[in-house]
Amino acid sequence: MNPPMPSPAPQAQASAWKPRSPRLALVPQLRERVIDRTAAWLAARGVRRIALYGMGRHSRAIVRQPWRFHGIEVVGVLDDHPTAARFVGIPVMLPAEARDGRAGQLDAIVVSSTEHEDRIADRAAEVFAETGIEIVRLYTPDDTVWEPGPTIERLVACGLDRPDAEWLVANRAERHDATLPVIPPARTELHLRRYELAAGIASEHAISAAADLACGTGYGSDLLARVGGVARVVGVDIDPDAVRYADRYHDAGGRAAFRCADATDTGLDAECVDLVCSFETIEHVEDTHGLLAEFDRVLRPGGTLVISTPNKLGPTPYHVHDFGFTDFAAALRSRFQIVEWFGQLPSDEVHATDLPPGIWRLNVRDAERDLWPGGGGRPDFLLAVCRKPAGDASTARTGVPVRRLETPLGPVTLAVPPVSAPSTADTPPDAPVWSWLSTLGRADILWDASDADPTPSVAAAARGHAVLILRTDPAVYWAVSESLRHASPDTGRCLALAMEGTDA
Repeated sequence: MNPPMPSPAPQAQASAWKPRSPRLALVPQLRERVIDRTAAWLAARGVRRIALYGMGRHSRAIVRQPWRFHGIEVVGVLDDHPTAARFVGIPVMLPAEARDGRAGQLDAIVVSSTEHEDRIADRAAEVFAETGIEIVRLYTPDDTVWEPGPTIERLVACGLDRPDAEWLVANRAERHDATLPVIPPARTELHLRRYELAAGIASEHAISAAADLACGTGYGSDLLARVGGVARVVGVDIDPDAVRYADRYHDAGGRAAFRCADATDTGLDAECVDLVCSFETIEHVEDTHGLLAEFDRVLRPGGTLVISTPNKLGPTPYHVHDFGFTDFAAALRSRFQIVEWFGQLPSDEVHATDLPPGIWRLNVRDAERDLWPGGGGRPDFLLAVCRKPAGDASTARTGVPVRRLETPLGPVTLAVPPVSAPSTADTPPDAPVWSWLSTLGRADILWDASDADPTPSVAAAARGHAVLILRTDPAVYWAVSESLRHASPDTGRCLALAMEGTDA
């Protein structure tokens, strides 16, 4: 049950309002007011003893106040996997132990989490069923407002035709419209804020043409045009019903157009846009290499890719991949230069005034070790801003020369490892070689001239690279042997050359 919302205060006169600089403390202050209002509401109903369900950062901030101020005592903290016997001096127990009386008489269980409130509330309802102990949620509204009937009526009142409203509700698990009240606000904002981030990039760089690949119902394409100032946005989605919906409701006054196609084969012209957005797509697509290759193909040199994926949230019926930071980064580096990393949670916390709420910059070194010391902690979602290298096509991808060679499988463009540099006190041996190797991702296919020592190929395979053994023509073998002649034996992967431009 949720406390009743207070009546809004009378609106101040417009002349009395003065703009102020952004305040990072505003969201915590609003949260404190919500919790204080809940405490006052519980106290007015005679509640005197409660347990907080959730032993995390949220509970630490509210383990004493505002409950004591209203005459309520927190007598226990519940956790499904407790790691300590006490939490800020308060007993920690399993939910079943509290149900069986270890905490004494309880009047209510208060769900204490911003990110996992739904899951904890469901668990509390299961454990405390038929006990008479009330389950109180601090943030999430009454779930009945999201049932199909009320949701459809809200959408019709917002101007949707009833068949479109019914389709949207039936498909909202994967095809919602974040501009409408079809899913809870926290999840709605989660999606809109990614597009806000991309729109800010589009506006900053005066981007005139963008592609929104796997655009769903098209609301993000509309936002890129209206907020980001993009003159032409093309949205591509594999679902024809989603494309029809986008055409009807999100054409941004004629600046957004939509087509039905696979994100791995969009049918768009090569190098036709300066910005590609693709959010929550890569985990759905079996052919990761093909998807990134299509992003690369439609982007102009120097163009920007803004992309996101869940951060190891586990398997779902809709996902074929479950990326963590390292895997996601390796896939992106196979085609792009990564400019900046962001984490995201379904939260209203403002981490930086130049970023949408719930989004913060990541430290790459920490993320590679699965450490999340800053921002919002461990992000539920990873966002990357990438750039397609500009300049001479012979050096754009890796920054080193390439050779275009004829092979039994047709013409192949091969990146040739650079000559090693002299070692100095500040530079490790063969720094250019290792720099080149760092550009290779798991999506690269490595070619091995099979007359050479196979050890490096075995090492490359052990690191997750695909190795194709070829008995190649003399020109390819020359490229390999020339690279090896200048490389240290420690740089074993120099035997393997990064392949580009083939479907082998």
